[in-house]
Amino acid sequence: MQRILVVDADPTVLSELEHKLANARSPWSVEHAASRDEALERLTHGPYDAVLSSPSIVGADGSALLAEVKRREPSVLRLMLVSPAERDLAQKLAADAHQSLPKNASAESLRSALSRGIALRDVLGNERLQTLVAKLDHLPSVPSLYFELVEAMKAPDAKIESLGRIIARDPGMTSKVLRTVNSAVFGLRETITSPGQAATFLGLDMLKSLVLSVGVFSQYDGQPTGEFSIEECWQHNLRVASFTRAILQAERAGKATIEEGVLAGMMHDAGQLVLATNRPERFQAAHVFAERDHAVRAELERRLFGASHAAVGGYLLDQWGLPTSVVEAVLFHHTPSTWLEDDFSPLCAVHVANALAGVDLEDADAELVELDYGYLERLGLARRLSRWIQACRDAIEDERGATSESRST
Repeated sequence: MQRILVVDADPTVLSELEHKLANARSPWSVEHAASRDEALERLTHGPYDAVLSSPSIVGADGSALLAEVKRREPSVLRLMLVSPAERDLAQKLAADAHQSLPKNASAESLRSALSRGIALRDVLGNERLQTLVAKLDHLPSVPSLYFELVEAMKAPDAKIESLGRIIARDPGMTSKVLRTVNSAVFGLRETITSPGQAATFLGLDMLKSLVLSVGVFSQYDGQPTGEFSIEECWQHNLRVASFTRAILQAERAGKATIEEGVLAGMMHDAGQLVLATNRPERFQAAHVFAERDHAVRAELERRLFGASHAAVGGYLLDQWGLPTSVVEAVLFHHTPSTWLEDDFSPLCAVHVANALAGVDLEDADAELVELDYGYLERLGLARRLSRWIQACRDAIEDERGATSESRST
């Protein structure tokens, strides 16, 4: 039986949440706490599988509960339940939670979030995956600037100018971020000359995601990777991010969902960097065998390494505390049918974007060998594919237009 801890100072809220989660068929038992200290005391006598808490649950020193849970028990699923009055606070503390949900979310939504979140912990706890990662010598770390931005964005008086100055202190990062922002993939119609200006056009969360992805890929500059091209991988990730955004926008997804999808697109093949750097010959063998035998590359990687590049990338992003939807999209972007998903999400968008990024979209007969049609049919979304393909074609045209304008100025 899995143990769930619900934390809220309002007895009525606690009662409502317990009622929503109560189900004779549920694989968990629900307990409650009314304060941060009580919750932490219960955690010392755990183990718990998940903690559900409001962002306003803090201690006498002002420290948030979920941040402390993240520090003490990083494997515990952390769900933030947000009321309308807490939205600004929740946005600043988003990095402390795996997922945020409205406090008035339906029973079905709460149960789904718990089921998927706990299942994800089980997948990432796979012994072969953990053994592989433990044996790798060259693992990327989260750029220090990313942590600085996360902390700075929590401040009530956080401003674009001050956050831009944090990035500007690192000339190398500034140069790479601006080069990426001004690339055709983002399709901006004017040249961006500073991190602050980039934040104005893209938003702070998107800038934060860029710092993370650029920083991770930059750590592999100059590393021997055999025949694997880091630059080609980066350009592919940017194209997938662009297509992911186009697909999410075509489905009128919310701002946060689009930002998470774009981040997942930029990071979806980060695991390739890790495997190509640490095991270049074996990684190249997986590529050669996949092409020769028309086999699924992810399956060959599992045979040769014990885990696929998608699993390695998803594992790292989870360790860094990225949102659950981003981890899911990276972890299952080749195998979405294996995941517990019944709705359109960043995972669906990244999977389709990755399949489309590998073909000529102007070729009406192009075979989408990477696309899981059965998955789209299960979600009832197969009929949307033509719309998504057109959205990605439009994104390419926007890129060409932006490139043409930059050359003429």
